[in-house]
Amino acid sequence: FGDEKVAQLLVVAARDYKVKIDVRPLVTVQLNYWQQGGKTADDIFNLLNLGDKLFESPMLLTWRAYVANLDPKKTDELIFSVMKKYYDGDILEKMFADAKKRSATTRSMASNLEEEMWRSQGKTADNLFKFLKLDEKGDDLFESPVLGTWVSYINRLNTYEKRPDEFVVINELEKRFGYVDLARILGKTEGMRGDNVEIVASLRKLQFKQWMTQKLLDPKRVDKLLIQSPDDPRNTRVTLDFYDFYKANGGPPLY
Repeated sequence: FGDEKVAQLLVVAARDYKVKIDVRPLVTVQLNYWQQGGKTADDIFNLLNLGDKLFESPMLLTWRAYVANLDPKKTDELIFSVMKKYYDGDILEKMFADAKKRSATTRSMASNLEEEMWRSQGKTADNLFKFLKLDEKGDDLFESPVLGTWVSYINRLNTYEKRPDEFVVINELEKRFGYVDLARILGKTEGMRGDNVEIVASLRKLQFKQWMTQKLLDPKRVDKLLIQSPDDPRNTRVTLDFYDFYKANGGPPLY
């Protein structure tokens, strides 16, 4: 058998519950064989005949696994560099959109590659905020189904900085809402669905961590900030949640 046929047989065997042996060691042998032979990501893309049906091909994950072997830290970057040789921008956008309607694995891979496409186009956090029309959402931003896309993209850009900033997403949001109002907004999760509930909860913890470690805020100082808008009903939620976070994360006693 040729390399492509062997790869196909291994994929079929891995999916067939009737096959009693674990084929993963054989897949590893094949990937190592290609790598020792000096095969590039482009070579294996063509060897597996991925072509126009890339995200529908059972060989997709074999290719991704090989590229990850070549460079675990820049897998998406390397995959995208091959893809853009064969597909123009409009086709790539359609491929990613269609792939995100498929399995969770395919959706995740397509989302990562879409972000890599945006990065290669030089899109900033602000550019993407407008591109996704999040600038039209106001406080409803946190209920948008594309919030996670924007947050993920900012974190991707951050990994390319000489000094990555743990609080980069919070800083971007504070440009738009201010840090006290942002806390008020993040305290409201009613009506949110799916992944957004988890995203907002994560952002809230991240903001509180920044308050403690960078802004050196304690519950008393936070109360003084909140009291500047004493009639805002969201203040109580911020006060209680930050007090709980402060205690749980080793904040010194209040006197």
